[in-house]
Amino acid sequence: MSLRHLRHFVALVSLSCVSPWSAGAQETELRMLTATPDQKRPAAAQRLGPADLDLTIDGVTSSVTEVAPASDRGVTLYLDASLSRPGTIQRISDLLISQVETLVSLGKFEIVLADPEPRAILPPSQDVDFVRQALERAFVSDAGEDALRLRRRAFLSALGRPDAAPQDLAEEAVRDEIAMLRAQSDELLYWMVENGRRGGQGVLLLVSDALGNDPLDFYLSHVTSNATLAALSLQTPTTTEIEEAALHTGWSVFPIGLSESEASRALSTSSSPELPIGFRLRLGARDRDEPEPEPEQPVGLEEPPVERFRSLAASTGALAAIDVEELEKLIAALPHRVDVTYESPKTRQSELRLTSDSVKLSASRASLTERPRSLAELAVRRVLKGEIEEEEIDMVSQIEFDPQQVGRSAATLELLISPDFPPPWRLTIGIHTQDDEVVFRHEEKPTADLLSDPDQGEYYRHTAEIILPRGTDAAAVFVESDRGTGSTLVDFVDVLGATEITEETSAPAERLQLKPLPEGVLRGRVEVEVETTEEVSRVLYVLNGKPAARRRSRPFKAKIDVGRAGRTAQLIAVAFDRDGNEIDRDRLVINEPPESFWVRIVEPGPGLHAGPTDVEARVKVPNGSRLDEVDFYWNNRRVAAAYEPPYRRSVPIPVSQPEGFLRVEAKLSDGRIAEDVLLVNRPGFGEQIGVELVELYVVASDRDGKPVRDLEQSDFEITEDGALQALESFEMAGDLPLTVGLAMDSSSSLFRRMPAVQEAANGFVRGLESGRDRAFLVGFGSEATLRQPTTRDLEKVREAIDELEPQGTTAVWGALSLSMDQLEGITGRKSLVVFYDGDDEDSQNVYEKALRRARRARIPIYLILVNDAAARTEGRSFSSRAFVSKLDRLARAGGGKVYYVSTTENLEPIFAAISEELRSHYLLTYYPALTPGGPLWRPVEVKVKRRGLRARTIEGRELY
Repeated sequence: MSLRHLRHFVALVSLSCVSPWSAGAQETELRMLTATPDQKRPAAAQRLGPADLDLTIDGVTSSVTEVAPASDRGVTLYLDASLSRPGTIQRISDLLISQVETLVSLGKFEIVLADPEPRAILPPSQDVDFVRQALERAFVSDAGEDALRLRRRAFLSALGRPDAAPQDLAEEAVRDEIAMLRAQSDELLYWMVENGRRGGQGVLLLVSDALGNDPLDFYLSHVTSNATLAALSLQTPTTTEIEEAALHTGWSVFPIGLSESEASRALSTSSSPELPIGFRLRLGARDRDEPEPEPEQPVGLEEPPVERFRSLAASTGALAAIDVEELEKLIAALPHRVDVTYESPKTRQSELRLTSDSVKLSASRASLTERPRSLAELAVRRVLKGEIEEEEIDMVSQIEFDPQQVGRSAATLELLISPDFPPPWRLTIGIHTQDDEVVFRHEEKPTADLLSDPDQGEYYRHTAEIILPRGTDAAAVFVESDRGTGSTLVDFVDVLGATEITEETSAPAERLQLKPLPEGVLRGRVEVEVETTEEVSRVLYVLNGKPAARRRSRPFKAKIDVGRAGRTAQLIAVAFDRDGNEIDRDRLVINEPPESFWVRIVEPGPGLHAGPTDVEARVKVPNGSRLDEVDFYWNNRRVAAAYEPPYRRSVPIPVSQPEGFLRVEAKLSDGRIAEDVLLVNRPGFGEQIGVELVELYVVASDRDGKPVRDLEQSDFEITEDGALQALESFEMAGDLPLTVGLAMDSSSSLFRRMPAVQEAANGFVRGLESGRDRAFLVGFGSEATLRQPTTRDLEKVREAIDELEPQGTTAVWGALSLSMDQLEGITGRKSLVVFYDGDDEDSQNVYEKALRRARRARIPIYLILVNDAAARTEGRSFSSRAFVSKLDRLARAGGGKVYYVSTTENLEPIFAAISEELRSHYLLTYYPALTPGGPLWRPVEVKVKRRGLRARTIEGRELY
């Protein structure tokens, strides 16, 4: 039997000692338990002796040998600014100012502000005046303030929209809240690990209104279905993790939070001209002349999670405070804490209980001699985020799929570990998914073989068959010694799959490349050449979507007629192997105009792709423009960026869920965006050779013009140039990401009507989904100007709308051309909404150019014309007939519509109708059955087979 102190500073040793997860060991025969006496009888604590205390360890009675005043190393005030009201921070700081002498008497006092990352705004100090001044200025900054309440108010606001889907909004909000809570919990845990090794007991005053909050109760009061929310809530971080970290790293945690009424009470604060660097002063008191704020809708965070706070305090030998009175008692109790020395059996303790008949105690209830799983999981999460580096020790880890297993969830984990780190181990694996979730797997004492290699020497090898969640794209592993040394290893795991696929299932890039053509305008027959590898057996040339030449022998040269007009054309060369399989393709644009802007994915090529995949893009930048960046996406998740050529990055494609799409987005300094999308690992991918897949966004409406949303694929029929086309796919497209251009008249004639126009347009933008949809704003008076480039931050678009000022004439056709410049390089669903007062002051030449651009862009254009004569006669009056015919031609080109209104007071229903149409799109695709020759302009028509319904889509498509 040996004497030990109840608190144990557990060894966190690593062979490399480079991170806080591998702190130097502090072996000691003494452990320490904090006992806090009843504040009403403080003198009793001074007379406590071993005979006054009863101790049990894992249910077995043990002996207390000594009781002494607590040997504290000081007090830390930890302010969680992201999850606390500013009023909470202010009131607590105000109270602590009056207790400075008590706090400093316990040792050095420091202040840490987490907003969101923790930083010391007061270093440890026992200078009473300095500590008092610091507390006077310890007010949080605006960044991340009161984050949960702001999120819940945003949810309540979104519920008021006519198109609100409560269940979807609640799921999104719960995910956001869990992410906020997890981020702040991880910051706290990591800080406790980093700062829990100084020796002596640590007192942590943890100020947070909402840490440990469960969002489920609030959101269940607003939705009818709860299965998904209940499952999501299981991911909420708990105060149990903080308890375990505190016991492991040497902290007594005193949780402090205030109710809504306590935090909202006005405070008076004093300012000082000697404001130290690193502080930001905020006065909490409301000015007397300031009007009373309107009451806000309750958001379910009226008080801290009381029971969780009390449990956290009890487990670490501390007290909790959820109002000012309890906080005063807590501070008064701090000087009366004691350390207890006891006899401990040489076993791992899981639970300690200390009781007394003479005094009320708050004492630690557990002793952790092993690192808790929560800290191992924390290390893994930080590695996955790139926030801590792998340790400098020989360990290789990987998850590998057999090529035949790609698309399934079974895989093999393999660890190769240096003989300097022998088993037994404890193992924690974190598996990251494309939904930004981390799933953990734990192994106690995994088996390992000691192997020898002539080149690498001896090493331990551990393998395990594992099942990965859908969408796995990364992993990390944390290994700790089970020999009592506390040594650890941490590593980012390579997820292998695509890089190991054999020649039979994939083809390397660049088996075929088109050689550059002569500069200048090309006409007539042009000779084209390709560079190929030995695998290429034949080459097909496709010009503007139709086969132009086939070559079955080297060097695969061909003369292709590009026409006498010198028009822009697209040439594609497709390479086949001896079995007739496509193995590569390349393309270039002939007679490309200098103002064109595009980005194209040139790698990866055909084949199966999963795991880390190299993606390369080519970008054509218009003359006189500057490229800002090129972003790489897997589905809708941005994973990498490039700022200079070569535009090549590694994109993680989930091995267990590899079907999806790669997207590359290029952005110019003036805000224009171009993008390209490549479907990967889809059934039938690459089977259509050299033929463009035509996408049609279709609106079906009834006799009253109302959109119809319950149609099936069999209800539609497509013809192109009079020939019936076979549908390739069909889906509702209303939830697909949307890019909307707004072109708004700001000419002098709208001087008095502009506020009504701005209000209606802002209502339309609010109907878009922030973060998913994009928008831009073009304002036009005498000339068209890009007022807000394309952005997903829709608040910026609304601000730009509010800043429009009427002046000048009406350059509407120029505005259309500028708007289509912004939409030109964007794929997917897009539309243009144009509002103006009916003046036609541009030249006919400019209009013809706009019409050609509209036909080529295939963009639905919605035109809102404020013109009394046109509205009363639906455009048939003699004075407006010529102008209205121009509008109709533009609208028909892309499947849009013209709306006539007499005054700006009637705009909101028009914008609402457009918004409803955009949510009612069907997406139909087909591969056109092309024949050699034929017209360059091919009319397209979509019919609905149900009686009384009609479809609207593009008027036709132009082959380059």
